[in-house]
Amino acid sequence: MATEFRLPQLTESMATVKVSTWLKKEGDTVTKGEPIAEVETDKTSVELEAPESGVLVKIHVPAGSDKVAAGTVIATIGAAGDAPAPAASAPTPKAEAPKAVLAPAPAAPPAPAPAPVPAPVPVPAPVAAPPPVAAATSGAKVPATALAAKMAQVAGIDLASIPAQGRRISKADVEAVLLSRGIGSRAQQVVTTVATAQPIPVPAIGIFEDKPANVVRRVTAQRLQQSKQTVPHFYLQNNCRVDKLLALRQQINASGAVKITVTDLLVTAVALAVRRVPAVNSAWLGDGVRVYQSVDIAVAVATPQGLITPVVRGCEQKPVAAISRDLKDLSEKARNGKLKPEEYTNGTFTISNLGMYGVTSITPILNPPQCCILGVGATESVPVVENGAIVPGHVMSLTLAADHRAIDGVTGAEFMSQLRKLIEDPIAIALGL
Repeated sequence: MATEFRLPQLTESMATVKVSTWLKKEGDTVTKGEPIAEVETDKTSVELEAPESGVLVKIHVPAGSDKVAAGTVIATIGAAGDAPAPAASAPTPKAEAPKAVLAPAPAAPPAPAPAPVPAPVPVPAPVAAPPPVAAATSGAKVPATALAAKMAQVAGIDLASIPAQGRRISKADVEAVLLSRGIGSRAQQVVTTVATAQPIPVPAIGIFEDKPANVVRRVTAQRLQQSKQTVPHFYLQNNCRVDKLLALRQQINASGAVKITVTDLLVTAVALAVRRVPAVNSAWLGDGVRVYQSVDIAVAVATPQGLITPVVRGCEQKPVAAISRDLKDLSEKARNGKLKPEEYTNGTFTISNLGMYGVTSITPILNPPQCCILGVGATESVPVVENGAIVPGHVMSLTLAADHRAIDGVTGAEFMSQLRKLIEDPIAIALGL
């Protein structure tokens, strides 16, 4: 009996995937649990395992197919004696041949259609709204920018009635009129409508190469654009002295038991700070806040395919050595495209560290539905004041981006204060307190 192999829902947020390759071909014998195809999700490549043993009778979705939705039948697996399906596809053209013969018969009715054609031709002319815009523009006392003219058209405002602050009617002038008429909320709608309807053209200048975005970059772009446009971000920054933190790292590494990085120490510090201020370990539900008890920290990792955030689970219960081992393993999998969906989804807090690139500070964008992300800058050697004297020291910039719907500024400040205490006096990090 044939079995339909449907694309499983690999992650909760997965909308579609790309079928990158088939590891088996039609007619091959497959064993239940054996990888037979690879697909690209929004973050990594995933192997699909055969649901049953038998023969791969038919591949319905060929390699290279993009935007394949969960639940789609991608293959048929039959019993061991079943033959591949290509033979069944041969009659298909024959079946369509009679339909092609019948096509000329119905083609007769459309023949009279030319009579009405002249009537619709004049109708589209009025539909093209540019004439009114041109008239409004010419009727205005001063010329208008293209964006302002389009906004006025969308909003139904005569350009002649819009006072200009400069030599041309601008976008700001149109927005001012909308606000003065008590339709301020519509101003943003008009701007959005115009921006959506008229994307900014990209000039073809000089020698260039257009590269299509892979699945990772497309999904990242969509999610971050949505986050920046719909989530009310606020930002808090601290400059922390890290001399003791660096000394702790050197001491641990000198023991030879484990080699840890500054990021490992920061993940541990964040987990302990979250334990002290649990409200930051949350997500906005739309009508409430969900506060998570487990601190599952996502750490941004750069890969050839794009940015990915593997998640270290239960950080609040792990010593720095265990966090270091988990993070090294996950980062290696991320760079090799071998992360499983459960290894990069459902984090509760994110850290993005660009210090190793010499970036002094970073103002990150939230990774929904999480309500907090910490941006980490490079460690800098600077003069610092200690006991009233100026001495050399090492300082690191930390920036918290937070969702103002889920937490307020005081909560964020309490978290940053606790994090600074842990970093500047890291004995608690070493002991896991």
